[in-house]
Amino acid sequence: MPEKILKKAPNDGLGGQTDEEKLGVTYKQISEMIELGDTESRAKAKIIEKFRNSEHKRKPIPCYTFERKNYLIDN
Repeated sequence: MPEKILKKAPNDGLGGQTDEEKLGVTYKQISEMIELGDTESRAKAKIIEKFRNSEHKRKPIPCYTFERKNYLIDN
């Protein structure tokens, strides 16, 4: 595998920016927050903000449920 590919910074290939540039924080800072609960203050604030703003993505999808008789099972 060419070294150029192994060292390439992750990106989505759409905007010309790396993932870290888009996020405004480094993967190292994110890792520090997850593993240690702390990192540089500006990065910490940004990570917490992004975490709070994406809370809806971690919740189960609401769905309608109802009870009805199953005539194949309930005789």
